[in-house]
Amino acid sequence: MKILEHKAIDGLLRILSSGLISAMAIVVAVAGGIRVFIHYWNRFFVDKELGGDETLFLQSFQSTLTNGWYESTAAGSASFFNLTGLLFDPLFSDSIYTLRFIGVLSLVLTIVVWSYFAWRTLQIKGIMLVQLIAFLILVGPMRNHYFRIYTDGLFVLFLSLAIIYLTVTFLKLSKGQNFVWTTLLAGLFLGISTAIRELVILYIPGLLLVFLLLIYWQRKRAIPVMVYFGVGLLVAVLALHYPAIVEHGNLSVQSKQPVGIEATWAQWQYISFISGDSSPGWEKVTNYLQENGENSLPKSYSESLTFDIGVTLENFIYSLSLTPNPFFRSLGVIFILFFIPVFKFGRIKKFISEQPFLVIALVLFFAYALTLSIQILHDMQFRWYLLMVYLIAVSSIYFLYQNIPNRKLAISILNSNLFVIGTANLLLFGMQ
Repeated sequence: MKILEHKAIDGLLRILSSGLISAMAIVVAVAGGIRVFIHYWNRFFVDKELGGDETLFLQSFQSTLTNGWYESTAAGSASFFNLTGLLFDPLFSDSIYTLRFIGVLSLVLTIVVWSYFAWRTLQIKGIMLVQLIAFLILVGPMRNHYFRIYTDGLFVLFLSLAIIYLTVTFLKLSKGQNFVWTTLLAGLFLGISTAIRELVILYIPGLLLVFLLLIYWQRKRAIPVMVYFGVGLLVAVLALHYPAIVEHGNLSVQSKQPVGIEATWAQWQYISFISGDSSPGWEKVTNYLQENGENSLPKSYSESLTFDIGVTLENFIYSLSLTPNPFFRSLGVIFILFFIPVFKFGRIKKFISEQPFLVIALVLFFAYALTLSIQILHDMQFRWYLLMVYLIAVSSIYFLYQNIPNRKLAISILNSNLFVIGTANLLLFGMQ
């Protein structure tokens, strides 16, 4: 672009992309990430006070310790989360620390696997690789759920591995290489995710679209890929849900249903949305059912979609409009860059062949955002988008690395973003 050739602009880019500015931006970003990490570590990991769903997951794990993994899984639990807890529990004096350690370890490992994937598979090198790693360190710890007894961290780790190995499979197809083991591992890691969080269901539409694109791109080898993926998925599901399948004929899911309450969470969420009350309480839900009849509210999330089309449409527009806000706050300009490759979909076969990761990232994000937004929910929690933070960060920086010929411009954009978000974390994070 001619504007970039202007002396003043070129001089500014030289300064912003210089080694000194890059080093300063990276230091500020890493310091900002460490600042957030220490803040949440002191607030949640050290403090044993429980809140939210932490008590529920702690009780489920204690049931596993008392009754054994088979019994707790058959009764309904996040079976792989509890299995991981059994692995680490001998290291800690209190199960609260055990389960919170799983989240912190998952955070560290998620940053490591995405960084390794960017270096080894996407071939991002030099200063931009360092900027990417610094950015992941900066934005990774920004959700407190990694430091509490939640399954989100472990879920994001294994779902990340599933997407990474699926991407490696696509790259192997482009190069005519053997794809059996990478595809099996992708399915296996997705199967493990089903034994951590039921939320994995909302990723299925995106994965189906990815496989449809695979069929469009690689007709002859699409079927073997899906078969191997299915085998890996089936093995993990049967192994980790086996007790629940044998005893009850269903998958093991951690129930959040309060004892003695006949109303469902779908009804709680529905009341919350139509009343505008973010925390209506179970009494309000049961009273509503008693006054208006048991059929006055949808009993399940799937039923709520067609219960009142007007409410569903209103919720969809409202939820979708809220989606960009936390991404802008967490990712800055990186979130905008993520959408630029959409314009390459005009030559989809070439796009898949050359940069399959960008295609997979875009398809998964759009499908997931639409699927999540259509659910009747009382609010949009950013922890449901935790995977997308890594997916967007890595794919956007990869796009910059591969498609911006002016390297000074690419480095300047990243340095500026690192400075702004890193400084905000250092100065403002944790302030009430």
